[in-house]
Amino acid sequence: MKTLMILTAFLLCGTGIHAQTDCQAYMPIQEGSKWEISSYSKKDKLTSRVEHELIEKVINGNEILFILKSIAFDEKGEEIFSNTSESKCINGSFKIDMSAKIDPILLESYKDMDMHIDASDYTMPKHDEPVGTNLEDAYVKITIETPILLAMTINISERKIEKKEKMTCPAGTFDCIQLSQKVALKMGINIEAYSKEWYAEDIGMVRSESYTKNGKLTGYSLLTKLN
Repeated sequence: MKTLMILTAFLLCGTGIHAQTDCQAYMPIQEGSKWEISSYSKKDKLTSRVEHELIEKVINGNEILFILKSIAFDEKGEEIFSNTSESKCINGSFKIDMSAKIDPILLESYKDMDMHIDASDYTMPKHDEPVGTNLEDAYVKITIETPILLAMTINISERKIEKKEKMTCPAGTFDCIQLSQKVALKMGINIEAYSKEWYAEDIGMVRSESYTKNGKLTGYSLLTKLN
């Protein structure tokens, strides 16, 4: 059960320029931009929320680096974790560091331990790519030094653009691409699930939903604030 909760939390975490590149960013692009993602159980109970802020944007030729600060709160509004992560545009391709998609509550659980993270990029499509386009796989590997060695691997595969549609959330209504993907967690046992994510250009993730491999909803997240 704990392993399934970790996988559900991971599925619900998400993140979202026009300079001399043709990069289509999936996050607010102005320094100082702030937004909030709130996560809920399948019964609509608030489980956590994360406040994000774009604290720096660095442009170097055809590469743009976005440095993001995130602060996580539990369902009672108490701060539980904070960290920084990076997203980037390279030659017009927008990439999210997979480590930024790890649930901060999970990181809080192991914050006093020796933890190592090996993460790939989570490559996003251009907004005008057609429905059915397949996307690159991604992964994150977490190794935790406790009295015993713990290892966790999350593999994302079968990623593709499912559809394009408007999506309404508490922060507004946005033109989105909907992505689907298979998620496999290995931590002693193997668990498979899948998720759907809606992204808007220059906004980021607007909504996400996580499901068991049998298609039962386990939770969802929404963009609840955008400044």
